Amino acid sequence: MAPLPVLNRGFGGARLQDVLHYAERMILPYRPRPVVLFAGTNDIAWPKPASAQEVFEDYLALVQQIRSVLPETPVYYVSITPAPSRWRYWPIVQKANRLIRGHTRSAPCLRSIPRAGHLLGPDGKPDRRLYRFDRLHPGKKGYARWSAVIKPVLTRDLIGIRPIQDSMI
Repeated sequence: MAPLPVLNRGFGGARLQDVLHYAERMILPYRPRPVVLFAGTNDIAWPKPASAQEVFEDYLALVQQIRSVLPETPVYYVSITPAPSRWRYWPIVQKANRLIRGHTRSAPCLRSIPRAGHLLGPDGKPDRRLYRFDRLHPGKKGYARWSAVIKPVLTRDLIGIRPIQDSMI
């Protein structure tokens, strides 16, 4: 993500409720210029799948907590992505992403970064070549595609530079 300074506060298995619980320790003390959030995947998959509405409500609660301390800080929500191992949950994922994207359009300082299409193959299903052996986590090529989508948005918004688009890998 260079030249963007990044402080990765992510942790494995996180659900939105977990991020909400730890936000006072993991996000707020650092007073980040933007908050870039990727969460919701684990909410929908296990141990009991959450509904799209529940994911949306947890997202709203987290945003409210961030906004209460950092009211001018933009919050970027990176959409929940498809994964081969969790493809059966894709309809719930799509609905959750739509709810969150719709809210971000009407709220100042909230942004949504869609990524799903960049990880799908020509057949409309997750491209397994972009994932690790577990068919859940992106591999090197998958992360390169994430960066190719996320970095230009942040660079444009936060630095005011329109970067040269890297070709999709």
